[in-house]
Amino acid sequence: NEPLDHVLAELGFLHVEADCFKEAALYFEESLKYNPDNIEVLSDMAYSYEMLGDYDNAIVATNKILDVESYTYEAWVNLGKLYSLKEEFEKAIDAFDFALTINDSDQNILKLKARCLTLIGRAEEAIVIFRDLLSVDPEDTSILLLLAECYQSLEMYDDALESLERYQSIEGITEELLSKQAYLYLQK
Repeated sequence: NEPLDHVLAELGFLHVEADCFKEAALYFEESLKYNPDNIEVLSDMAYSYEMLGDYDNAIVATNKILDVESYTYEAWVNLGKLYSLKEEFEKAIDAFDFALTINDSDQNILKLKARCLTLIGRAEEAIVIFRDLLSVDPEDTSILLLLAECYQSLEMYDDALESLERYQSIEGITEELLSKQAYLYLQK
């Protein structure tokens, strides 16, 4: 007595749980023929395509979610991640900006946006974001490493070394830290 779209979607969900993403995507596609606006099915279909490495179809599915419900925070975040996986960083930044208009306090999304800014040569903008994030959580060593990278890309070696010193005061000395410091001293 179940509607066919529910049966197909349920089969897709079972295949996702079994890590059979190709089959799951096929069931989700069929389910959407009967109910094209089912956000849960679209979301799992996008996830299946992402797990298959088919980022283009994952983006199509995520955009369909946004067509149905344009203020879906998770969809904007996922869209940004998908674009960053495709190394389309400008589009990723745009998606992260939309997500941040919905929830402007998500530290992880701010980090992702700043990382994308760094990768497209907009390190000055990334530095501002990383500094703001550090003011909220001064013990976040991942930010200190990313900040050091930004400074290094701008040839601001003293600032990069200072970030690494702050990292060292929290995490201690590591081989990675020493190699980064050595490289910066060589560049300086």
